[in-house]
Amino acid sequence: MKSIGAILLGMLLSAIIGVLLISGIFGPVFATFFETATARQLSFPAGLFIFGVAFYFGGMLASYRAPHRRVLHGTLVSVASFGVSLVVNLGVVAFSSPAEDPLAGFRSAGIAAFTALLVLVSFGASFYGARRGEELYHYNRQFARRGH
Repeated sequence: MKSIGAILLGMLLSAIIGVLLISGIFGPVFATFFETATARQLSFPAGLFIFGVAFYFGGMLASYRAPHRRVLHGTLVSVASFGVSLVVNLGVVAFSSPAEDPLAGFRSAGIAAFTALLVLVSFGASFYGARRGEELYHYNRQFARRGH
């Protein structure tokens, strides 16, 4: 149960960081830095940067909080997030009327390639975040053992 909680906590942190970077408290700074007004106008590198930062810290948190196999738990943050996204999108298509397809504009080779790139970026970022979370965990354990 702690494993699932660690992964869910990492997914929650990734979502919170993503929302904060796109439209939250960091929105004006982000808009000034990348010269965009809204999240819809984000450039391709800026979108990849947001996914990378969000999943890096989500993987780090999940890895740090996991009871064992820390890198695996941290990496599963991105896998589980995209799994949940897939299920939600399939549910939207399944429960919408056949005459009205809500995802009609997203069925192209470009969107598929962009999604595959996002999956790879988020997987890599969560993997490196998980490795960093494992290092932090071991460092803090050694520091606590020395009695500081």
